[in-house]
Amino acid sequence: MTEAEWRAGDEISLFALGSTLLRDRWRIIRWMFLGAVVAALSVISKPALYSASASFVPLGNDASSSVIMGLAGRLG
Repeated sequence: MTEAEWRAGDEISLFALGSTLLRDRWRIIRWMFLGAVVAALSVISKPALYSASASFVPLGNDASSSVIMGLAGRLG
């Protein structure tokens, strides 16, 4: 099936599509590999956008927490 016949019909044959993909499989693989390399290089070359840090700060004496701690101490 030629390209002109392919465009002339309204429907695309799965056989024609499969044979085209099979015939050009190495070209498709090369383009996929090239795209993966370009994507990997662009990801590796960019710096990290976000950084996170955490710290714990002890709170002062709170009246409600001391009451709760006293009750917990009594109950064991």
